[in-house]
Amino acid sequence: MEVDIRKEVERKMGLEMQTAPDFVWLSNHIWETIHQKISVNTLKRLWGYLPDEQQVRPMRHTLDVLARFVGYKDLATLQSAVNARDKDSNPSDPVRTVHLETKLYGKGLKVELTWKPDRRVLIEKIDDKGVTFRILESEKSKLSVGDTFDCPLIIENEPLYLSNLVHRGASPISYIAGRLGGIHFQVFEE
Repeated sequence: MEVDIRKEVERKMGLEMQTAPDFVWLSNHIWETIHQKISVNTLKRLWGYLPDEQQVRPMRHTLDVLARFVGYKDLATLQSAVNARDKDSNPSDPVRTVHLETKLYGKGLKVELTWKPDRRVLIEKIDDKGVTFRILESEKSKLSVGDTFDCPLIIENEPLYLSNLVHRGASPISYIAGRLGGIHFQVFEE
């Protein structure tokens, strides 16, 4: 299976590349990390963010730079590592996790959630026996103060799955936070 360098970069960063500022941030972060430059437009083309007529196959040098950015000598070395990882993975291994079953806590439970690159929200449980929360604070997240959602389980280092998210008064939707690197949580009990 051929490696998708975009997924490897997103996995390393814990960030799904979705907005123009994400590409500016990534270009700068690559420079700060390995002192090699990839332009914002090159990254946008690679991720398919630009219109179809501007799409071109990336140069091997660009792919090698991205491979170095995620910690490998070059694209070929990354491909070998991914193949070995996929071959050795067993999807049925038992998992022991640090987690929070939200139904076990009453109204007023406050939880700080953080995920890469620098997203942060503070949430508060607004019902006593259910699993509904309201966002009290939001930093660099698409979630907004006042949004409500249901979340029965929060698992450390795993994506956070929100259901019935009412974002800015719109109809309820589902949402995933920290898809690539997982989330971290801290409980504040009063």
